Amino acid sequence: MSTGLVNWPVTRRERGSLVRMNMGGSAVVTFSENSGRSYQFVLAERRSAERMARAITD
Repeated sequence: MSTGLVNWPVTRRERGSLVRMNMGGSAVVTFSENSGRSYQFVLAERRSAERMARAITD
């Protein structure tokens, strides 16, 4: 757990192939690297998820 102001639980699944950062909520953004590792961010609202997705793809 982070010792900062906000604690974001981070978990790994299936031999480290998915890293999930849960910031609370029901909106999810998932993306993958060329190496096959995937990252998933769980956000509070759809608008935040859309903004994050745009930032990742731009």
